[in-house]
Amino acid sequence: MGALAILIMRHSIFKFHLLIIGLYLWCNGGVYSAGIEVEVDTGTAYDSNVFCSFTDQKKDVYFTLNPRVALKIPFNKLYLSLDLRTALEQHVNYTEENLQELVFSGLVRYNSSDHVSFGLQDEFIVSGRLGSSEKLTDVTRYREFVNNKLTSSFKYKLMAGILATSFGYINTIRNYRGSDKDDWIDHAGKSQIEYFLGHKTSVQMSLEPTKKLYKIGINYISIPVIVSLKRNLTNKVDVSFSLGSESRRYNAATQGHSWDKPTVVLDITGNFTQKASSKLLLQRKVYDSDILTGYAFVSTNCETSLTSNLRDDTQLILQGLYSRNGYIQIERADNVFEGFGTIKYRLSRLGSISFRYGYLRRTSNVIYDVYKQQLINLFYTVLF
Repeated sequence: MGALAILIMRHSIFKFHLLIIGLYLWCNGGVYSAGIEVEVDTGTAYDSNVFCSFTDQKKDVYFTLNPRVALKIPFNKLYLSLDLRTALEQHVNYTEENLQELVFSGLVRYNSSDHVSFGLQDEFIVSGRLGSSEKLTDVTRYREFVNNKLTSSFKYKLMAGILATSFGYINTIRNYRGSDKDDWIDHAGKSQIEYFLGHKTSVQMSLEPTKKLYKIGINYISIPVIVSLKRNLTNKVDVSFSLGSESRRYNAATQGHSWDKPTVVLDITGNFTQKASSKLLLQRKVYDSDILTGYAFVSTNCETSLTSNLRDDTQLILQGLYSRNGYIQIERADNVFEGFGTIKYRLSRLGSISFRYGYLRRTSNVIYDVYKQQLINLFYTVLF
């Protein structure tokens, strides 16, 4: 959802990993291993509609470079993780669509006992395109921004295997380059209680109050309430069903934007055989729009996937998506269709080769956001 529709032909992708490099730490009488992961992905791509336009489709070729470095250090009761990755795209003709992106994230988790744990995570993003670093159902646009997301969490098991509670706070700051009026700050809390009915069933209830402040003077308070049921039907099928309601109240300047909407999520995951697995996700959720500041839309969508190991060295992956996005405060509705098929063949120690075909189509009552695309990927991966 919100992915750029492109026709990609990758001629070379080289990845190398340096995993679990000889780091051994002696801590409180125990031996703990630290791991370093290094990954480099480079390739070429063909984009059949650079600007996602209905009337003015432009084709282009661009080159990509995506290095990543991660460090993971487990101690006795403490776990540390650092991750740095970049994404670079250089277009041949339409250089205004070039992408430079930097994502840095860090995680600290402390388990004081078997019943209590604390967590602190921060993610910092500098990007040149909406939708590249985050999954949006909104229309993606070339737009430079800086984003920082700080998450803190506390978990407490009142009765092991029976009752657990968790609390969290998320602070997100978004700044757009050249458009300060669209900047915003988001404060979100989360409290959840989970009750286990045996080993296969659990019931959850969560409250997620949120306050969002836009620089242009639009503010709102939202209080989503969600009740969930998780059930392991068999050793091969897991089902999760959530039913909730979100109530949003805007400040006096935009009081007419206030609304109340129900939310629903059904998630079914199955491993039918050792060679085949599938997933079905049906959901109705509310998202803020990043192209229409201060507005929101309801996304009713269905996602499905099937993964099958045809042979020990060959894998088939099928994915499909339909999403209907209805904007709440304005007369606008979008329909998004996506379908992908991938065949992956492993070449022993030489890596793997994959072929991917995809089709995307967006319809809307806003004519300049209507377009369709086909996507073909052919890429080769080498691991060291």
